[in-house]
Amino acid sequence: MQKRHGQSLEEQIRAQDWCSLRQDVRLSGETRSTKGLRLRRVLRLIGTLALFSVVAAMFVVVWNEITMPIEDGKNVPIKLAFDAQGGVLTEKWFREWTGFSETTAEINVLALKDRLTAYPQVKTARVMRVAGNTLSVRLRERVPVARIIDDAGTVQLVAEDGVVFPAENYPTRAQAHLPVLTGQKIVSAGELQRIEGLAPFVEFITIALQRYPDLFSEWESVSLKDLPKDVRDLAYPWAALRVFPRAATQTPGSPAIREIVFSAAPELFRKELALLGSAETQAKLRESLQQHGNVRAYKLVFITNKKTAQKPFQEIRVIPCE
Repeated sequence: MQKRHGQSLEEQIRAQDWCSLRQDVRLSGETRSTKGLRLRRVLRLIGTLALFSVVAAMFVVVWNEITMPIEDGKNVPIKLAFDAQGGVLTEKWFREWTGFSETTAEINVLALKDRLTAYPQVKTARVMRVAGNTLSVRLRERVPVARIIDDAGTVQLVAEDGVVFPAENYPTRAQAHLPVLTGQKIVSAGELQRIEGLAPFVEFITIALQRYPDLFSEWESVSLKDLPKDVRDLAYPWAALRVFPRAATQTPGSPAIREIVFSAAPELFRKELALLGSAETQAKLRESLQQHGNVRAYKLVFITNKKTAQKPFQEIRVIPCE
C-alpha cells in the first residue's frame, strides 16, 4: 500500500504491512497535558523546598530570640530595661523573683515570661530582646480594689478581676485605704486564687472612690455575704452590699453609724450613693440621727417612698441597732 500525503504516523502504520515498517521509528506518548503535569510537579517541589527553607530560617531567628545568647559568645553583659507601667513592682523584685543576672550566658525569654505571669500580681508580661543586647521587660499589674485579712492577720489584696495576690510588695499606706472584704469565698482557678462575682462590687467601690471620696475614706469593711454570684439575683430584696464605717470616723458623743446597707443592683446603689453623699454634704444625716432619741448606734437602709404614687422617691431610713 502506498503512503498517502498528509497521513499521520499512526495511519501510515495501519496502512502498511508490518514487515515494511521502518525499524528506527520511535513513538512518543507525551502530550501537551502530560508536559504541563510534569511542569507543575517540578514547580510544586521547588515551592516545598523554598517553604522549608523559610520555616527553618524563622526557627533559627525565633530560637535565637528565645534563648538570647550573649553576643558572639563573648562575655558582654546583658542590659535590662524594666518597666512596671505605673505599678508598684520594682526592678529589685524582678531580679529576686526571676533570678535574673546580666552575666547569665543564656536567657530563655519564654521561660522568663512564664515565671513572671506565675506571680498573681502580674496580669500580663512582655519579655523580648531588643537592639544593643538588651532585655526589655514590661509588666502590667493587677489593680487592687480591696483587701482580705485571715485569722493570722495576713493581708492579701483583691484585684478588679477577683484574683487574690500577696500584699508584700504593695505599700502599707496604700493598703490602709482599701476596704476589708468579709463574707467572701475564695476559689482556686488553676494556679490563681479568685473571688467570683465581684463585678458589681468593683463598680460600687469605683463610684464611691471617684465621686464620694469623703464617704469612702470612712469605710472600714464591706461584707459580700449578701452579694449574689448570679447577676440575675442582684435586684432581689435580700441582695445587698453591707458597709461598716470606721469607728475612728464617728463623732464622739454623737450617735454612731454601725452599718450602711446598699442595694446590690448597680442602678440602685448609684442612686443610694448620691442620696447619702448629698445628705452628708448638707449635714442632714447627723441631724436625723440626733432626732431619733438616745439610741447610741444606727444602721442606714435605703427605701423607695411610694406615698405619692405619681412620683415615688428614695429616702434614707435610720434603724436603731440596739
